[in-house]
Amino acid sequence: MLTPPLAAPPSNSVMTWTTPTSLPHHFFQLIVRPLVDSAVPTNGGIYPARTLVHGGIARSYRLNIPLSITNGQPAPLMLALHGHNMTADSFAGNTPALATYANEAGVILVYPNGTDDANGTGWNILPPTPENPVDDVGFLLALIDELDESLNIDRKRIYAGGFSNGGQMCHRLAATTTNVFAAYAAIGSAVASTFGTGALVYQDPPLQPSPVMIVNATNDCKRPFWGGVNDEGTLQPAARDSVTHWTNGNACVGAPILSTNVVVTNHINRVFASCGAPYPPFNAPKTNLVIREHYQLGCAPGAEVQFITLTDGGHAWVEAADNVGFDASREVLEFFLRHCRCDVADAALEIPTAPGQYEFRFCDQGYSRLVRLQVPAGYNPAVAAPLAFVFHGGGQTVASFSALHPGLFAKANAENMLLVLPQATIHPQTRDTLWGDRPFDVVVDDRSFFTNLLEHLDAALNVDRLRVYGTGFSSGGEFCNWLAATTPGYLAAIAPVCAQTGWNEPDASGPIVVPPAPLEPIAVLMVRGGLDPKRPFNGGLNIDGVQCHSANDDVAYWTSGNLCAGAPVVTSAAGVMRWQYAACAGTTETTLVRVDALGHAWPDGPPFNANVQVIDFLLSHSR
Repeated sequence: MLTPPLAAPPSNSVMTWTTPTSLPHHFFQLIVRPLVDSAVPTNGGIYPARTLVHGGIARSYRLNIPLSITNGQPAPLMLALHGHNMTADSFAGNTPALATYANEAGVILVYPNGTDDANGTGWNILPPTPENPVDDVGFLLALIDELDESLNIDRKRIYAGGFSNGGQMCHRLAATTTNVFAAYAAIGSAVASTFGTGALVYQDPPLQPSPVMIVNATNDCKRPFWGGVNDEGTLQPAARDSVTHWTNGNACVGAPILSTNVVVTNHINRVFASCGAPYPPFNAPKTNLVIREHYQLGCAPGAEVQFITLTDGGHAWVEAADNVGFDASREVLEFFLRHCRCDVADAALEIPTAPGQYEFRFCDQGYSRLVRLQVPAGYNPAVAAPLAFVFHGGGQTVASFSALHPGLFAKANAENMLLVLPQATIHPQTRDTLWGDRPFDVVVDDRSFFTNLLEHLDAALNVDRLRVYGTGFSSGGEFCNWLAATTPGYLAAIAPVCAQTGWNEPDASGPIVVPPAPLEPIAVLMVRGGLDPKRPFNGGLNIDGVQCHSANDDVAYWTSGNLCAGAPVVTSAAGVMRWQYAACAGTTETTLVRVDALGHAWPDGPPFNANVQVIDFLLSHSR
């Protein structure tokens, strides 16, 4: 009886494959192969059949390098781990959108190959033994180091995603490594296996809290959703065992945030109708559910668990073209790129200092935050420059806000002002980008993010710390209010636009809550729209049925916090009304501007150009 071939240790740069046999008088030719590592390419492109020698075995991998690799910026890297009896090439062929999305996002994508044993091709998710000496954890770590020697890899953003047995390998990596992977994704996988014993053996707990996405389908015949024996006669754990494994590892407490999407699609033959049942007609309409359980608010800082249940999907890494209402390739990459490891050796932030517009990533509290920086054309490192933070609205991004308001950049450049536009994180309840503008239910502390980012900017640029400002639209403006009220010693003035003080508790439909009194006086310009349906000028219920503070409520909050005395100076012209309280503490003031015909928008032109008047107001104040 022949036993599977195992690689002998290398000797004199050759590897000898031996085939033991119990049959007498049989002769077998030994195969001798040189142990040579493939050179790592450095240009964008697809490179199959690369080789790395590890543990006496010539291991292979497929490498997808994004075309943007030549821009000089460190690139994130994702390990894409194939399933049992698959290869790097077959997995890549089954998931074409993964490579497309990775190239668009500038992610280096590496598909390593597992090894063969009596059960087929796969990953060793156990510690190496004399019977199975393959060290896949060591191989994958060595592969990352090998690629990093030639490619500019962002060590803060290395991710591991796997399908089926590849997902099991992700659980194994989490149980055996620290300070390497920023996030994991296990698709159609399980956290335990029988390993031929007939009884389930679970992976060790994660060595440190880490973000993870887990996706399982209720009609997966290889990994039965509720556990039990699969269609191959092998015992499998329930999908929820993986969730418990990770919520315990991430110290998550409290119930998850639940959401369900109902998707009606046409059936495709790649997906099981149900285990053991025939396929329905090719174009038969099928109703699928995508059920999300999101553990984040009660987890260890920077960690989260997303558990996604598909009622159609079978045993597959599904993409948009599979018509089940869920695109694992897109969602996994988006999930990954939100996260980073801030504790790696090269986590230092490099900030451009020459005039121009730049985007960079700042790793803070476990999240990779996008920041756009404009250094004005007249910037002189010998002269301290004012700096304004601009916080976009809820549901917006840095890109979408910037595209709408080019005049803001032009005005800041003309005033020789540094302009910084950070991007908010995605809130688990709304799945929109939102700023943390209250003392509870926040994913990260955006106030700490602000102070940490400011310190890094100040270390690289000559920032006038007496003239640091904040302005923002909608959610960004509300964060300005919260930041100025609770984080003293940083800002000289703020200008919230179409925003309010306070928040709803316990949820968006609850009563409005007045924030605590400001910890120090600060100059404030509030710009409100007379026709704003989201933040009605006179308060009350908005277009979404949510209770809002009136502009007068906001004025009362800030005039009290700024110790303002006396009546305001009221002026009006061309559809704009202004109330200015100048007799306030120190050199502060509290000013309200109502733009009569303005809805919920940042005004860019007559009768009130926020790009110009907000910047002018901010620059008129100093600490």
